[in-house]
Amino acid sequence: MRGTAALPLCLSTGRVLLGPARSTYSQKPDRPAGKEPGYEVLVLLTQLATWPRIHVARADLLARMGRDEEAARAYRTALELEPPAAERRYIQRRLARD
Repeated sequence: MRGTAALPLCLSTGRVLLGPARSTYSQKPDRPAGKEPGYEVLVLLTQLATWPRIHVARADLLARMGRDEEAARAYRTALELEPPAAERRYIQRRLARD
């Protein structure tokens, strides 16, 4: 998944927007939970695992929490996914800092 056009958006409001805001599943009392929202979230998470930026974001959060070894692993995972040159340099600087 390169670029952001197809990137789904997760919100902490009880909703998951899938794709470029085409379909919305809502976990609300008036709508019983079905299998589709759970499956779509699973697909979303699988797709995000191949996106270097999600690992960089995770690494940054881990580093802020003082979990440096986990952060370094997340940065290395991002590098393995071959991010663009500018992002690769950023990640390398972060790894050198630790």
